[in-house]
Amino acid sequence: MTSEIPPAEIFDSLRRMHLLGAENTTGERLTVGVSFDIWRIDLPSGPICVKRALAKLRVAADWRAPVKLLGFNIDPVTGVWQALSGVNITLGLPVIRTSVDHGTAFDIAGTGVANEDSPIEAIDYAPRLAARKKARAAP
Repeated sequence: MTSEIPPAEIFDSLRRMHLLGAENTTGERLTVGVSFDIWRIDLPSGPICVKRALAKLRVAADWRAPVKLLGFNIDPVTGVWQALSGVNITLGLPVIRTSVDHGTAFDIAGTGVANEDSPIEAIDYAPRLAARKKARAAP
């Protein structure tokens, strides 16, 4: 673990979610991935973990990935937490693979409360990634 000052965009996001006031706080990088960082952030209400997606991947080549806010958001008007959709993109395979960013949700299957945004976005992303890959391969 390495003690560092967390990136300003983490604090900005926490403020937009009304989890942090105007004050700055401390944090510690817990792990570093190719496409993400995980930080421990010490809020006045207690510590939280933040996973931050990286637009530029940590590899030797100049690889970039679309970054989308994943997880949850607080509605600024009502203060209610809202689930956001998201897509997992598996890198390093010889084929393009996209999937939803959540589990199977068997506990809510058939209840009429499931949100179909993630599977629709996963299906939508695959041909877009294929087009980019094809464009890069063109002479």
